[in-house]
Amino acid sequence: FGTVMTRPEYRNQGLARHLMQHAMKTLQDRCDLFYLMGDKHAVGFYRKLGFEAVAESAFTLRLPAATPQGLEMPGAGRFLQPDRPEDMQVILDAASMRESVSLTAGVLDAGYLLGFYAMHGFENRFYWIRRTAEGRDHPPVTAGSRFADTDWLVVFHEADGILHLHDVLATRMPSVRQVLAGLPHGTCHAVSFGFTPDRMGIAAEDGVLETEPRVNEDTFFVRSGIGFATPPFLYPPIGLA
Repeated sequence: FGTVMTRPEYRNQGLARHLMQHAMKTLQDRCDLFYLMGDKHAVGFYRKLGFEAVAESAFTLRLPAATPQGLEMPGAGRFLQPDRPEDMQVILDAASMRESVSLTAGVLDAGYLLGFYAMHGFENRFYWIRRTAEGRDHPPVTAGSRFADTDWLVVFHEADGILHLHDVLATRMPSVRQVLAGLPHGTCHAVSFGFTPDRMGIAAEDGVLETEPRVNEDTFFVRSGIGFATPPFLYPPIGLA
């Protein structure tokens, strides 16, 4: 569930509760679980509806200074311009073809969400790397090409020596070393993941993966009879409505 709210003049009448109960009753035979990101002050409200708060984690890879990840990298692709229809089509194609970024908690078939973020807040963060079937990089293209099943679409930005890796869209997940080698970035000492990096092939020589409780204004809530991800995990913020 996303963006559940009530206009101030209609609050305290139980409308949100009735709406949520109606939605869950309508969908209960078609869904394995219900989840949402809710305000911490709404814990009591969601608990009355059967939701429980689930602790998320933050994942940071501390890079060894002597590795190529710490050097200036020119990049092997290009940033998409989502206001161009052909570039937005690349994002939608990648979203429809992708594997889940994580086996613990990932999002599939959510091109509309990625398109929204590409236009609002994540401009100049979608980086397209074209790959050959043999695993070599294609020269960057400006127009006319479509996302292929050998390509990667990486959502990232760099700030204060930290590379924030929000998402990786691919039909076969690359390792963190492969991703970093293909991105344009300066000297970075750490990678902050926007998802659970259980599919990133992190090896000992890549650095030290640190896990700590995630501090956030909102809380992840789940209502399910079959449970959910076992901590530590992070539901991708870029996959939330």
